[in-house]
Formats: sequence, C-alpha cells, structure tokens
Amino acid sequence: MIKDLRARYDRASASLRLIYLNVIFLVVALLSSIVLNILFSNGKLIIADLLFMPLNFSEFIYRPHTLITYMFMHDLDSILHIAFNMLFLYWFGRIIENLIGESKIYAIYLLGGILGAVLALLVYTLNGHSAYLVGASGAVNAIVFAAVLLAPDYEFMLLFLGRIKIKYIAAFKLLTDLMAINAFDNLGGSLCHIGGALMGLYFIYRLKQGKDLSVGINKALSYLSSLVRQKKIKTPKTNPFASKSILNIDQILDKISAHGYDSLSEQEKAFLFQQSKDRTS
Repeated sequence: MIKDLRARYDRASASLRLIYLNVIFLVVALLSSIVLNILFSNGKLIIADLLFMPLNFSEFIYRPHTLITYMFMHDLDSILHIAFNMLFLYWFGRIIENLIGESKIYAIYLLGGILGAVLALLVYTLNGHSAYLVGASGAVNAIVFAAVLLAPDYEFMLLFLGRIKIKYIAAFKLLTDLMAINAFDNLGGSLCHIGGALMGLYFIYRLKQGKDLSVGINKALSYLSSLVRQKKIKTPKTNPFASKSILNIDQILDKISAHGYDSLSEQEKAFLFQQSKDRTS
C-alpha cells in the first residue's frame, strides 16, 4: 500500500502533490492528537503548539518552523476546512499548470502562505492580540488569484449556478474576507487570505515582466529532494577481492585439483569463500 501511494505521488501533478501532503498532515496530526488525548488529555493543544503558527511575535520566534507547517495543517474538528481548500487548490491549480506549467505551483503556494502569515502576524503583534493561524487558505488564495490574473474569463460550471467566470469567484472571496476583517470575524485567517491573494497577483505580474519568482524556491526544493533520495539509495557493497591481481576462480580451482586446498593462500581461501557465498545468496 505504501509503495502504491508513493507511486501515485510520484506520478501526480504539483497541485495534486500538495493535496496529498495536506491530507497526510491532517491524518497524522489527527491520529497523534487522539493518542495524546488518551495519554495526556490535551492532544489538540500539543499539536497546535507544535504545528500551528502563533500570531504573536514573542511566541513565534521560538517556533519559526510553524511559518511553513501551518499552511499544511487544518482544523482537526471539521472536514469542511480542508475539503474546500483542496477543491479550490485542485480547480485553480490545474489552470496554472495548463497555462504556465506546474513548476510554478509550489512557489506560488509557499510564497502566498508566507506573505499571508506575515501580514496576520504583523497586525496581531501590533494590536497586542494572540491567536493561532492554521490552514492552507492563504496559500490556496495565492493560487486562486494567480489563476485569475492569468485567465480572468476562464469559466467553471457550478451546480445550480451554471457557468461562472473565475474572476467573479475571486471577487466574491475577496469581498467576504474584507467583510470578515471589518467584523473582526476570523481576523487572522482573513488577513492571511488577503496576503495570499496579493502574492498570487504579484507573482504573475512579475512573471509577465520576465521575472520568475519560482526559480530560487524550485532550486531549494530540488536540493532537498535530492538529499532525501540519496539517503534511500543503498551504496553497493564492494568486493575487496575483485581486483585484477587476484587469481580468478578457475585458476584457484585448478590449484586445488593439483595441490590440494591447503596449498591456497589465506587471500585465495577468503576469495573462494566470498565467491561461494555470493552464488548462494
């Protein structure tokens, strides 16, 4: 099963790989939370402290890794949080992949998630408030608005609504976030969405000017991927006796036939033993 999942992941597009990673993070976090609840009765709090991003700078400096991990985590109490994010990621990610290639997806996702988190962190820190930031919404919003700037008149067929241009979907999302900010409803999440949207637009704007912001990130990801693959590749065992100076097996057998086994040197005996071991393994 693990090999099958790995094969599916290797064959998947960039947007599908991101979806797989989000689902894996959720499943592992959920199972870990259940185990921790049994052991300590505060599993969700432990998971939040480890992987959610604190929107308070004095706390964040001790958990800088959460700037990345938060955008692969979701609410452990509701399937809708991850479901809607992954649907938008799949729909709008495919537009980007078809128009400018899937190599841009990772960078837009990560940069959107980072800018969104930084914006939310800045506002919360200045206001003296504290909360946790969790979810891929900011990163996915970067994908959404990048696709909109690329193909604003691209249409989706939506149930009960018919064909709708994606620029109107993006406008509706932006309006709901602005209204949420005004009402102080999910302020951190809404600020993150706005930051992600701005990054998606900026990424495509710069790309049209000839500046590809994905180059550095893709190089870093390729380097990390090569490190992981190198660890999995087993180095072949070298045979210390397989040199040209060593007599081949036929010569050793001839020597045994003429003078007996005791006539062999220690090196020849070791070589003969190694050969018989390799043939039976």
